[in-house]
Amino acid sequence: MGSVLHEDNHKNIAILCYEKAGKRKSVKISTQVFEILQMKKVPSTLFINEWPDSVQNFSEIWIGGGDGTIHYYINTYKNFDLPIALLGGGTGNDLTKYLYGDENIESRIEKLLVQNIIEIDMGNCNGQYYVNSLGIGFDGDVLQNMNSIRKIGGHLGYLLAVIKSIFSFKEIGFEIKYHNTVKTIHPVILAVSNSTMTGGGFLIAPKASLQDGKLDLLFTEPLPWWKRLWVLPKVEKGKHIGLPYVYHHHADTVEIKTNKDVYYQIDGELKMDSGFLIKISPEKLKINCSSFKLYQSTTQLC
Repeated sequence: MGSVLHEDNHKNIAILCYEKAGKRKSVKISTQVFEILQMKKVPSTLFINEWPDSVQNFSEIWIGGGDGTIHYYINTYKNFDLPIALLGGGTGNDLTKYLYGDENIESRIEKLLVQNIIEIDMGNCNGQYYVNSLGIGFDGDVLQNMNSIRKIGGHLGYLLAVIKSIFSFKEIGFEIKYHNTVKTIHPVILAVSNSTMTGGGFLIAPKASLQDGKLDLLFTEPLPWWKRLWVLPKVEKGKHIGLPYVYHHHADTVEIKTNKDVYYQIDGELKMDSGFLIKISPEKLKINCSSFKLYQSTTQLC
């Protein structure tokens, strides 16, 4: 599974964004990209809020927004034949940062116009596709708190929401099945990740790969508030793997049950449920990504 580079002389790009994503950052970035494409005479259409009923007539989709906007796109259109490119402009932008790094938008456009298409894994939870992360219990509590400080946003906003949840979150019991193992756990962190980062840069799953055909299951033992505070900077830097109360496994299927509805986040979207069937999806998502760092790592994997 490698990358395919080619120049597409028959481009027709749809730029999709939502006005509310990233406090209108998505609109600002998407509009800037659209204007640059117009100057370059690259056929493109900008959609703000009112997206088209079908994307079939476009050659490529460029998405302005964060993980939640990408999540909405893949679950609305379910068209995985069209390559997508990520422009950022959301609250966290974790997948965008992982794929493209910190390059400026002008540089990214130049690279995107010479397509470098890779295929990445997706997860599926109860019929919903996701590309970045799924967190149950504590993650849902964090996102609830995040909503109350949404004006701050980004990594700092997420960090403040995490600290608030550290003191208020109460563990509940889950039955979890993976491989041939069944466990009853009372975790603080319970995550099934496809990519490495969540919350604007927290390395919750530092060993995750977008191309290994596996999801990264991570859960902890119950932890008192002082130990939660102690482990927080380690989670932020991805140094928590290997701690005696942190469990990490690669799996293609995970089943999780609890006796009441709990909050969870899927690609940054807040939802509730009591049962979760989580699988690696057989479908792959095509990404236009010219990041040399990612290209190096994926060619080693393939």
